[in-house]
Amino acid sequence: MSIKIYPRCKSDWQQIYIDAEGFVFPCCWIANQPHYASYREFHGKDLAQLNTNVKSIVQILNGTEFRKVEDSWATSQPFIGCVSFCASPLPKDEGNLQGTNSLVGIDISKGKLRE
Repeated sequence: MSIKIYPRCKSDWQQIYIDAEGFVFPCCWIANQPHYASYREFHGKDLAQLNTNVKSIVQILNGTEFRKVEDSWATSQPFIGCVSFCASPLPKDEGNLQGTNSLVGIDISKGKLRE
């Protein structure tokens, strides 16, 4: 049985989370326990490529390492953090509650930050 992911990080415009060490995550939920360790393990030796001390945010967002989580949605085993938070659709009347107090968004298609 395939697990369907309804990505909240993609429901309006892409949202990311950058931790204090400079690592970029698809969302704040994955950046917290218990999925922080899973995310680091999922990326293994490629984890450094997701750090703003190594690459720019635009390079990270357009890189294959960052897209690895999203690519997993089409497999029989999507990333566990996405399964935990996004394996069922949001109720129609609730909308996207994630990041409602965000000041900065990312527009990957244009490769730049937007406010």
